[in-house]
Amino acid sequence: MDKITLLTAMVGSVIGVGTLANAVWQYRRKVHLEIFRTYADRYNAILPPDVYGKWVRAVSGDRELWAELNPIMIQYLNLVWEESYLAQDGAIPGRLWRIWLPEITAVLSSDFARNAANTYGFHFPVALTGSHSRSTPADS
Repeated sequence: MDKITLLTAMVGSVIGVGTLANAVWQYRRKVHLEIFRTYADRYNAILPPDVYGKWVRAVSGDRELWAELNPIMIQYLNLVWEESYLAQDGAIPGRLWRIWLPEITAVLSSDFARNAANTYGFHFPVALTGSHSRSTPADS
């Protein structure tokens, strides 16, 4: 009888630990999804579909669009800086940050972003720009 009680207690404990681990995993997954959705909504608010084509052309080097899209670039740079800080602080999970990083790096390495960053005094960590902490002017 003592062996059955001990076995039942051990199985119950294992199931309890497994249930707790699953609950923690589900909670973290939910939080990560909420963070992803929040930032996706914030990017969509900055870059609505009707502007996105112009944005792509400006990031690709169409300087004629820079003046028109500078306010959007400033909002974008502010949002990237916020995400970078939160990722370094651990508030944004590393896995999620790594999903966004290639796109962020591509935009930040564009002449448009470097010009806006230099003009308005933005500075980013070396890990984001691959260069000095302060961007260099695009038109030198």
